[in-house]
Amino acid sequence: MKKILSLLLCAALMLSLCACGAAGESAETPAAAEAPAPVEEAAGETAPAMLSAQDGSALLAALAGKYDPDASVFTADGLNVPWSVFYYFIRSNLSSLLYYGGLPLDYSADMGGRTLDELLTGSAEDYVRRLAAAKAHSSLSEEQLDADFDGYWDELIEQYGSEEALCADLESAGYTRTALKFFTNTNTFVQNAFSTAYGENFEDITDEMVADWVAQNGYVRAKHILLMTNDETLTEEDKAEKKQQLEELRDELNAIEDTAERETVFDDRMSILSEDTGLQAYPDGYTFTAGTMVQEFEDAAFALEPYAISDVVETAYGYHLLMGLPVERNSVIEYDSSTYEPLTAANCAANDDFTGKLADWAEAVEITYDPAFEGFTVQSLFENYQQTLADYYAAQPETDSPLLPAGTDGMGADGKLHVYPYGFCDEADTSDSAVIDAARYYESGHLILTVGGRCEAFVNVPLSLWQQFKESSVKGIFYNKYLKGSALYRVPGTPAGKEVLTVVE
Repeated sequence: MKKILSLLLCAALMLSLCACGAAGESAETPAAAEAPAPVEEAAGETAPAMLSAQDGSALLAALAGKYDPDASVFTADGLNVPWSVFYYFIRSNLSSLLYYGGLPLDYSADMGGRTLDELLTGSAEDYVRRLAAAKAHSSLSEEQLDADFDGYWDELIEQYGSEEALCADLESAGYTRTALKFFTNTNTFVQNAFSTAYGENFEDITDEMVADWVAQNGYVRAKHILLMTNDETLTEEDKAEKKQQLEELRDELNAIEDTAERETVFDDRMSILSEDTGLQAYPDGYTFTAGTMVQEFEDAAFALEPYAISDVVETAYGYHLLMGLPVERNSVIEYDSSTYEPLTAANCAANDDFTGKLADWAEAVEITYDPAFEGFTVQSLFENYQQTLADYYAAQPETDSPLLPAGTDGMGADGKLHVYPYGFCDEADTSDSAVIDAARYYESGHLILTVGGRCEAFVNVPLSLWQQFKESSVKGIFYNKYLKGSALYRVPGTPAGKEVLTVVE
């Protein structure tokens, strides 16, 4: 799967916004059809309540062709949603269900006031309402974006070598030019609506709004000097000397009455003495909430007034000397997982405020279904699903291995670890990484990394996290922050020819 797929996968980010929300309650949702009678498989037997991973993944691919990909499903205040886009939303949620044990065949189940059918279609409607609302509050015209997209399309054709190759790659992912245009343009509308509301550099969000956001979320900020003691080569005498060094520095700093001078001296000593590996990324201190740092560090930080100096604090890492600081609009809260750009308090306050604005704006957006899709239900997609599966399998080219191999991750009878990814496979360019040698992601949620000569297998990885990993400028940092230590299997490098972990594709 080539670069186009990564552009389409970015839409998976929206699912966390609407999957369990109630934003759709103010608008009508398609009525859920009654679940069809069980499909007979043999005399006296009925179809199972769930489809296996193998059949489920194949069926999700087959259902993409249920309708013309460019057929209009509904409009949201004039924003047209074609089948290829609508089914993307439905399929993403169904894929999540598939990852966690199988694909349901009954969509009439109650999911907290809405049926599963209504929840799946409603989540797509809820998100599109937000996109339509962003479009309405954007300063850009649809004509502008259409012209920009035409230029972008020409650039892609040049990258692929031909329009046929580009369209083939889109089709392999179940999409069309129309779907790519939808995701590209709506993303631009959202970004523009955001900058229109808050400015390109968040200059239009007030200090009061930032302060309220900081207080509501319970953030605190502190710098620290860390002298590490978790090195096994250190003697007790060495550790005592480190503690004494910080105690003497504490007394020196407390003797300085001018807070600006005190911070200057603290910064100077921190740059020379601190052994904190995060100092380079957070030179102005850590801004955090309760539950994100080791307890002893948190207790000391939350007890400090701005510019006050703590007593020496001992943690599993070593000895710390902290200085309390006010949380300001430019204080770095965290780093963007895709670009590794710093996200400041003003940035985060604007993000949260914009999320609320979008939800409010979206309530007024009206959805109108095309007559061909009035009363559409997810359940209807599964009518005659066995024939759909049979036709799909029959259309696949013959291969020496199964199309979607069945199996359970774990130790095989041969004494080797096996993982069974299935569906599309996407690869990341890791040529610039000194840590990650190779990275592959599968529709089944498997992420297979080669890290420093060992293979690591991750399961149930969301599409959005894979997209963020692919787009991150420093993949080693992203790995250390979000993935390291959470692999299902970590297999050390072994002599050539001795496979310890087998990825069965």
